[in-house]
Amino acid sequence: IGTWNGQSNGPIGGPLTFSMKITASNSSPDGIILENFDAVGQGVYVVATVDAGNITIPRNIIGSDTLQGTGSYRSNGTLSFSFTVRDGQSVDQRTATASK
Repeated sequence: IGTWNGQSNGPIGGPLTFSMKITASNSSPDGIILENFDAVGQGVYVVATVDAGNITIPRNIIGSDTLQGTGSYRSNGTLSFSFTVRDGQSVDQRTATASK
């Protein structure tokens, strides 16, 4: 929960830096909402769930892209993600880290 500074990288989209806001979901006790995850834009949200420090990002459709993956909270206070972004023609395998 809060604002996190992130960096991501992948073979197609290249390196990105972003600031994302994480809030708790109102509709699910284990849900979180990631605003601007992987620099998708302010006001654009990716939904995920958390279970014992493990993050699951189910299939999210953002514009014409599909984003899906996993993540975890590390003992050093950072978040780590592995995810794919599909645009209908290519698949970008991306990784990201974020810290407060």
